[in-house]
Amino acid sequence: MNKKRRIKSIGRGFYAVLLALFLGVFSSHAQEIPSDEATIKAGESLFKANCKACHAMDKKLVGPALQGVHERRETAWLLKWINNAPALFESGDEIAVQLVEENGGNVMSAFPTLKEDQILSLLAYVKAWEPVTVAVSTGGGDATVQAQPVDNSML
Repeated sequence: MNKKRRIKSIGRGFYAVLLALFLGVFSSHAQEIPSDEATIKAGESLFKANCKACHAMDKKLVGPALQGVHERRETAWLLKWINNAPALFESGDEIAVQLVEENGGNVMSAFPTLKEDQILSLLAYVKAWEPVTVAVSTGGGDATVQAQPVDNSML
């Protein structure tokens, strides 16, 4: 009898581990930043409607420059921050507290109506963004000038 219980217990443990691995794969997969054109375009629209007043990609405005934010922060953290920065700050999250301090005490607005896929599309747009290259005529030939990246390590 004791042996049967142990086997059942091991069996349950195996299935619990298997379930956890299965759910872990899907939850981490759900947080990958997409790279398809339609998602990037949707992210651009959301950025213009919700973020542009406070953020630029390559320079600090009210909030920090966003270029490269996907490299500085984990996607899971960015999802929480964009969804409800005030709550993340109030929870004592170290990164959130540091960001607020570095930005003069300004806490980013909450965007609770944005769904995870919409936030991921915003991040896809930020990830795909590149500085504008401008061709300039110098009289003797054309020269290409590219905007210089700035230090945007605050976010």
